[in-house]
Amino acid sequence: TDVVYSWGALHHTGDLWKALEHSCHLVKRPEEGGGAFMLALYAREMVRDPDYWVYIKRLYVSLDEINRGQMEREYGWWLLKEEVLQKHRNPFVLAFEAQFQRGMNFWTDVKDWLGGYPIEFSEASDVIRFVRERCGLVPARVQPSVVTEFLFVTDPR
Repeated sequence: TDVVYSWGALHHTGDLWKALEHSCHLVKRPEEGGGAFMLALYAREMVRDPDYWVYIKRLYVSLDEINRGQMEREYGWWLLKEEVLQKHRNPFVLAFEAQFQRGMNFWTDVKDWLGGYPIEFSEASDVIRFVRERCGLVPARVQPSVVTEFLFVTDPR
């Protein structure tokens, strides 16, 4: 394949490293013209207490619809409360504006963050080493964030 693209998905498979290996092996080898592997993964080094989030997500998916809704409202308020209480911003306006920052409705984003289970966090250095050793791809770009963005390309050597 010329380009393999996985944005925020492999860390939800239940076996990140196996999914990563399967995906990176789809990229064309140098003798086939080469290719690129673009992905985004939750970054252990950028998230405070990843084990807490594993617990929260596991809890959320185990709840019934009523309790999930309650958890969504509580988390939504937690996300907005500083702006509302300290800066006197309207929570409805903040929720509306969020869709332009993240590209999705605020409440969809809340459900997505709470409900993405299973989840695994990885460190950028481990991902780079793994993809280089297992698939022979080299990093062309790494953008650290809560969800670190990677661009790997076929090693031209």
